[in-house]
Amino acid sequence: MTRHPRAAHLRPATEKEVVSACVDRFLLAGWYPVRTEANNIGRGTALRNGKPRPGALPPGFPDYLFTKGLVGTGLGLVAFVEFKRADGTLTQGQRHQHQLLNQGYGQAVHVVRSLEEAEAVIALGERLEALLGKVRP
Repeated sequence: MTRHPRAAHLRPATEKEVVSACVDRFLLAGWYPVRTEANNIGRGTALRNGKPRPGALPPGFPDYLFTKGLVGTGLGLVAFVEFKRADGTLTQGQRHQHQLLNQGYGQAVHVVRSLEEAEAVIALGERLEALLGKVRP
């Protein structure tokens, strides 16, 4: 008996489907996506004498960075995003890197499991953009 895959609308979205839909939405909102591909970096290549090399992406680094320029400043907003399917969990390395980014650099990593969660990150960026636009010289 051949097993047929469930129709896409009847099953949870795969991580690939979540990424595709969400990246498209970020693009539509004017954000530039940067895929880090940290999972493709050979283990150990981000280390020098057992410590992370400056600028190297360690295993567990978020999947994407999204940037959006602030008109007239030459600066911009950045969002660190880790994509997961609805029932996906973070690895120990991801939890460690997210904690390091948050505690060491004040950067939150947004774990996005749906288009609605991506919309929430975009909306936060729009609120910040509006606030910063009011204080520009």
